[in-house]
Amino acid sequence: MDPSIAGLLGSILGAFVALAGVFLQARLSGKAMQLTYRLAAVDKRLQAHQEAFSRWIKIFWSVHDQEVVDLVLEAQDWWRQNCIYLDPRSRDMFRKFLINAHSFRLTEGAEDRKQLMAEFEQVGDFILEGVALPPIGEGLAPEIKGG
Repeated sequence: MDPSIAGLLGSILGAFVALAGVFLQARLSGKAMQLTYRLAAVDKRLQAHQEAFSRWIKIFWSVHDQEVVDLVLEAQDWWRQNCIYLDPRSRDMFRKFLINAHSFRLTEGAEDRKQLMAEFEQVGDFILEGVALPPIGEGLAPEIKGG
């Protein structure tokens, strides 16, 4: 083989290997960045659900009191700043809860109030389900035992 052709083929092969390396590195870097964003979003989602739950329980126990109005207004401000971190069902149910909790004291009829309270209770469950995580040690027992 002519040395100049061998040199040309070597250069082309070297360039191809270098480009493949750059492409692979960029792809892996992009995946690492995406994983970093996902982990940050998980942390923020957990925090938002915890705060939503705390606000829900405080309002839930205050729906019969005048202070509920201030709590709901404060929670509405919080919701506007954090709603994208809640899962869709929790986001929707929490917003509806705030609307209904604000006017709960004006609701007449024991049956209507009872129905609203039952709906209010479910909101806490929806918030918890929105970030349901397996226990930290789940699935580790076989590994620890050498199974």
